[in-house]
Amino acid sequence: MTIRGIYISISVTWISSLAIASPHLFIHELVYLQFRNRKDTICQESWPKYYTDTKCKTEEPGKKIYYTIEGVVMYFIPILVMIVAYSIIIMKLTFRKIPGNITTSSTSSHDKIRRKVIRMLLVVLLSFVICWTPQQTFLLWDVYRSRNVQIPKYVISLKYAAVYLAYFNSALNPIIYAGLNENFRKGFKEAFKCQLWGKRNQVRPGPVTPLTVNVSSFQNISSVITDDGLVDL
Repeated sequence: MTIRGIYISISVTWISSLAIASPHLFIHELVYLQFRNRKDTICQESWPKYYTDTKCKTEEPGKKIYYTIEGVVMYFIPILVMIVAYSIIIMKLTFRKIPGNITTSSTSSHDKIRRKVIRMLLVVLLSFVICWTPQQTFLLWDVYRSRNVQIPKYVISLKYAAVYLAYFNSALNPIIYAGLNENFRKGFKEAFKCQLWGKRNQVRPGPVTPLTVNVSSFQNISSVITDDGLVDL
């Protein structure tokens, strides 16, 4: 990928993330709850509600549309992209021919590197699916569930655990890369050394002392040596 392509990919990623998260700036509101001995303040979503029948039954179509799109963009599409991209990488590694003279040692080394890369790709994909599936399942279930059924108390705890598990995936990825990729470990160590020892080992120039020339010392010079020999002044 070219430098221009990298900048475009990064820009599209950030713009898409901001676009997906921006509705939360408008649908959240503070709600004040007054109890007998205390007063609580909570932040909750407030989507536009519409009556669907004469029995005052309401629905929130905007919430369904938003979380459906969010699930597709933030969960299903990334899984599809990773499956396709990782499959292409694995196929290229599997059918790639070793350049130069093929020996037993080179074949063994190539197979070892290939297995490491494939194992890392599969672990990254599985960790994403395992960490994000509970969160997305609860989000879509909460949007499309019937409001007439009371939620058990343990479901609330499971929803919080699903949120923590989804965020844990971001902290897990560097550990996976560091544990399964030797080049990543080397690069991280080098970057850490540069940050830690860069300032300590940096050579700074000292103060510049002005050069003074005594003109009188040149007055007694009667000849100089050049490429053509001794020249009288």
